[in-house]
Amino acid sequence: MVMIPLVGVAAYLGAALAAARVGDLEKTVEQLNAAIEALEQRPPLEVTISPEAAREIAKAMAATTAVVVVPPDPDMLAQAIQLRGERARMEIPTWRSALAVPAGTTASLPFYVPEGWVSLKRRPIELASDFYDPDIGVNIYSDDTLINPAGPMPLTTSFTVDTGEYYTQWQRIMVEIVNGTVTDIMVSIQVSVFLLESSYFEDFARPLIDAVQKKVMALL
Repeated sequence: MVMIPLVGVAAYLGAALAAARVGDLEKTVEQLNAAIEALEQRPPLEVTISPEAAREIAKAMAATTAVVVVPPDPDMLAQAIQLRGERARMEIPTWRSALAVPAGTTASLPFYVPEGWVSLKRRPIELASDFYDPDIGVNIYSDDTLINPAGPMPLTTSFTVDTGEYYTQWQRIMVEIVNGTVTDIMVSIQVSVFLLESSYFEDFARPLIDAVQKKVMALL
């Protein structure tokens, strides 16, 4: 049996290709078989390190290992509260109302968080109308902050508005309809919100947020 070192495999393969060019097929097969057998029987690579080196590697790995703490977002807090079963201390109401806007006028409809409650999570606001036109515009404010930064949104079909970063800790949502047409319209507005009792927010949610903040600051 011919044993071929790994470093000689390339030479054997080159010789095999050269033999094939001159038609020596039998020699080619033998050389290829020898090369394959050498690769199959090659012992596995073993690495031996000293105990001192192992300790240094362990120290380096420990020094570069960090714990990632994810701050609780409103969705996480809402899910945790729901799992605790605190039904008497949370509510998820849906407010739906209709707003009449005469032709050429602007009308507003506010939604307020009830006293003693905190807004924690809100679904997108839904709007629909009995008449659609590009000259009908919609502005939505969260505590006087305009949510849609590009000016009035044209009411050309029913749609939803994602309130984004403004969807927590608000006290009032204001929906403003600008009717620039000659047609009187009726706009329906629906707002769903996750309400948490104020004392429960202070006792449960805020300490959790503060604890995570301290862990994050400790890692920085």
